[in-house]
Amino acid sequence: MSSQHYVHNDYSVAWICPLEVEQTAAIEMLDQQHPRLPQPSTDNNSYILGSIQDHNVVIGGLPTTGNCSAATVVAHMKSTFPRLRFGLLVGIGGGVPTRTRAGPIKLGDVVVSEPTGQHSGAIQYDRGKAEAGEFHRTGSLAPPPNVLLHAARRLAVIHAGAKVDPLQAHLQRIDTSRRGLRQYRYPGLDKDHLYQSDYLHRDKTLSCQACGCDSEKRLVPFPEDGNVQEKDHGAHWITIHRGTIASGESEIRDGKQRDELAKAHGVLCFEMETAGALNDFPCLVIRGISDYADSHQDDEWQSYAAAAAAAYARELFYHMPIETVAQFKATESSKHSCTREIVYIYQIEAVNDLVSKTGFVADEALFARLPEAENASFDSFYSLSNDEQMDFIYLKGTRTGVLQQINQWITAPPGKPIFWLSGAPGTGKSTISRTVASEFAAMKRLGASFFFKRNQGDRGNALRLFTTIAAQLARSMPIIRPHIEKALSSQPHIAEKSIEDQFKNLILNPFRACHWSEASTVLLIIDALDECNGDYHTGLIVNLLSQIPSIPNVSIRVLLTSRPELPIELGFKKISCETNLLGSSRAIGISLKHQNYSLSQVNNTYLPILHGQLQTQGAQGKKKILDFKDIPGPIVIAAESLSIRTWASLLGIASSSLANRLKGLGSVLDVIANLDLDSPIRLHHLSFANFLLDPERQDGHDFWVNARDVHHGLVTKCLDLVLTSDHLKQDICGIEKPGYLRKDTGLSLITERLSPEVRYACRYWIHHLAGSGCVTPNLEKNIHEFFETRFSPWIEALSLLGLI
Repeated sequence: MSSQHYVHNDYSVAWICPLEVEQTAAIEMLDQQHPRLPQPSTDNNSYILGSIQDHNVVIGGLPTTGNCSAATVVAHMKSTFPRLRFGLLVGIGGGVPTRTRAGPIKLGDVVVSEPTGQHSGAIQYDRGKAEAGEFHRTGSLAPPPNVLLHAARRLAVIHAGAKVDPLQAHLQRIDTSRRGLRQYRYPGLDKDHLYQSDYLHRDKTLSCQACGCDSEKRLVPFPEDGNVQEKDHGAHWITIHRGTIASGESEIRDGKQRDELAKAHGVLCFEMETAGALNDFPCLVIRGISDYADSHQDDEWQSYAAAAAAAYARELFYHMPIETVAQFKATESSKHSCTREIVYIYQIEAVNDLVSKTGFVADEALFARLPEAENASFDSFYSLSNDEQMDFIYLKGTRTGVLQQINQWITAPPGKPIFWLSGAPGTGKSTISRTVASEFAAMKRLGASFFFKRNQGDRGNALRLFTTIAAQLARSMPIIRPHIEKALSSQPHIAEKSIEDQFKNLILNPFRACHWSEASTVLLIIDALDECNGDYHTGLIVNLLSQIPSIPNVSIRVLLTSRPELPIELGFKKISCETNLLGSSRAIGISLKHQNYSLSQVNNTYLPILHGQLQTQGAQGKKKILDFKDIPGPIVIAAESLSIRTWASLLGIASSSLANRLKGLGSVLDVIANLDLDSPIRLHHLSFANFLLDPERQDGHDFWVNARDVHHGLVTKCLDLVLTSDHLKQDICGIEKPGYLRKDTGLSLITERLSPEVRYACRYWIHHLAGSGCVTPNLEKNIHEFFETRFSPWIEALSLLGLI
């Protein structure tokens, strides 16, 4: 899985376990393991990253047991993963042989910290001061966070009424038939030995049996329970006790001391790490009972007790409210879009509700989990920009030699599965892609197509590539549809997983699962990979596509086009593929957008144009340059192309004033000659965006624009817009019927009540927040006001727009 998809700020839960036997059990509880992330040189911790029930988890081990070690590990963990919200201290402990509401505490049970009486759920028993010959314990430890306490109580209610122990399913994730995991088997009730508290173990280097401990000194705890506890205990049922856990620097290995401390403080369990972790980090402590905190300790129960604690921790994730994750992520300035997180949660809730009510999932409900990038397929021609349409019309009929080469590669297998068509801007790559796609779609041999386009919504989003391709494959190829449905059914959150997981489960595995009765060819077309956001993603996509297997009776071909940029070129050097580097074409016009130039020529191309049109010489020159940045900056940063009228409303300036300022920029911006206020403004060429935004050009010319500043300005404008007047309010369409369906509302009413600038602000304000990289006090104030006063209308607006 990709470390690019998961970054440090994505992790909100710390799972801290001191011993190797505990870490092994923890890893087995993960739904998914993530790749490692870089750490500061000062952080020597060892981390395992993964997810459980869509909560991203950091598993951290301790170099040694003890509170000081725990404090150091937690401090480094919080520094490396700054968005950690709370922790779980999961491991083994020494139990006090007493009775709780759940029954007697025995080996293999689990004790969970819970505030009781004057205690917060955990105490440090060896911290205090001596007065008048007596030791008085001082200080207190932080209680568990409410979200974990509520989850623990909910789990307890369900656990008490269950006919089958829900923890057993998690425990069975540890395959004890594997050689390295055999130690995690349940030892058996006959190995649960409790000795009199004053009877000491004879030889600490040997087991009780080996050194001959007197079996007559063993106790049968709570004999009045008869055989009930034997029937329910251990192999079939894990008993959960909740109360006070004691932590200290030294291990309790004395039955009399154990009983004295337990009586004084109401302790159920002893361990050595909690105090260090709880100094300034909210945690819930979960301990599997591996011994009775006396001198008769051995390792026989350690592994099973660690597994029982880990199973409880995993079950706890099922009872944490999903809203907690959404609210936490809503305050992040991470690279991921919070809108997608919230929208996706609501989509899945709707689908799951359908499952619970009907007992099955319709195709449409399943595929609602599979978001598609709008206008990404080749046949979205009439939804494209004027430039894209003119390219297709103007260049159609050229490059016949290349088309013949591609057709031969597709239709004459065996051959290499990937064809890389590269070339400089304006050499006709996209026209060739659309021509090939059109021809093979007519022959029912096109599986799917994706045309990347930066600043055109999800068409620049790598995380929507394989979900879009899978959705198209399901429509165009009935043979593969059931296997994609199966993937969606078994992994309902696949659309928010990494690119690797999406490719494996939505593309690779379904192709492998199909039984092709006759020879077939399936063509996939991915155009303009260089316009995908993020250099890392481009190389990764090339690598994943190279894994498409050789399957009997089917020839899978991938036509991929891009500029010959270094990250993509390096990706192709690692694989075997057909290639064609396009040169300039006489059929291509001489306009700026069709020039073939290198990046080293960008300054020479744009600087004379801008200086000439803006007349930057003289005293007013610098002011003109500053005024210039205010307009193209937002236009090149925007997630979608907006009209003059929409930009004017969003930026808070008059449409006529904006139109006048755009008149002189026709060489770099696609502005209609008569300045139609409702036509979208687009760049003639993406090289102009590179010219303005490239950090390496900061000192190279006066027109450089700081992308973070522009993002900050746009998120501020978006929030100002929706927080003022009645731009965004409850029941904005005046329906007055909460159950009224969106499809019955009418698109004209929606577009009338939600103006283009409000639609843009609702959809992309979090995108710009993430791009700004920081939150100023004023912006933070606006965000709080938004969630307090506009959250519900925002969700309503997203629903009306079909985004949830």
